[in-house]
Amino acid sequence: EKTYDKLPLEQMLEQAEAIDIDDELAELLSKKESLNEQRREQEGIVEVVSELATLEFDFSLLDVESVSFISGKIEASEFEQFVSALSERTSRFDYLVGRPSKAKRGKLVVFLLAVDKKLEPETTELLESFSCSILDLPRVRGRPDEVIAKAERRLAEIDSELSKIEARIEELSHEYYEKVVVLREMFEMEAEQAK
Repeated sequence: EKTYDKLPLEQMLEQAEAIDIDDELAELLSKKESLNEQRREQEGIVEVVSELATLEFDFSLLDVESVSFISGKIEASEFEQFVSALSERTSRFDYLVGRPSKAKRGKLVVFLLAVDKKLEPETTELLESFSCSILDLPRVRGRPDEVIAKAERRLAEIDSELSKIEARIEELSHEYYEKVVVLREMFEMEAEQAK
């Protein structure tokens, strides 16, 4: 362990002022939080698009002003009941539905429903009367495999950027930790002597 000679108070203050990492550290931590938020967003895109991939449609088609798109998972038999109930109210809708997948209770299907924008509130209300989980459709363009590949590339970029930030934080820690500890001990000794 290294030993250090106690510096005069003025020199200690100069050295403390020279440790100017607050701004850089705050910026690094802010970038890290922003990247973590972007990561969560990209992971959400991958999760939802993976669920909908079996429907084999281009997400670019979802960009229509007069149409609302609702997607989710529901038991196959309940989806049939929902479509029947919706048909009694309007004929202005269309849907895609995936193959049933076995769940703990029955067979779940993933669906994408296109409905006239004016009918969205009552359609959503009707859908909520069934045991259904709604998927939050991401604003993306392209086929599911393209969207997933793009999101995974972005996730790799984010991981790389996060690694660089972590390395820089570690570097700052190694560079300044010992100085901070030594100066704190010197200030504590100075305070003891001033009593």
